[in-house]
Amino acid sequence: MGDAMISQNASRCFTTIFMAAAIIVSCVQYAMARNIMIHGAGISKCYSLINDSGDYSDDGILKHIAYMSWVEGYITSFNSHNNINITNVAEGFSIGAVLEWIEAYCRNNLDTTMVGATNAFIRSHIK
Repeated sequence: MGDAMISQNASRCFTTIFMAAAIIVSCVQYAMARNIMIHGAGISKCYSLINDSGDYSDDGILKHIAYMSWVEGYITSFNSHNNINITNVAEGFSIGAVLEWIEAYCRNNLDTTMVGATNAFIRSHIK
């Protein structure tokens, strides 16, 4: 009974985090063009992602979901709004593989933000 309640709560938290990330990301391209501050997981530093990556507590898992959701939304926004006709900059990558790439990048760039790391992924995968 307790595991089902935890799973249900985690599902609700994920939905809330995903919806918030989707709202934030819908404005990302506009925000970048106008130099508007980005909020949410995108402003977190890489060292936060690295520090949280081994945390399997409920809080650590929710943080990981927040990072993953933010990255998914940001890449979706790029795919939808870029002016170079790229429809899937992460083609051939699962979201897990994208996050592994970003984590590897972050290990070498601890002071970079998540938006900076995600932009690095995008730049390196534009074909």
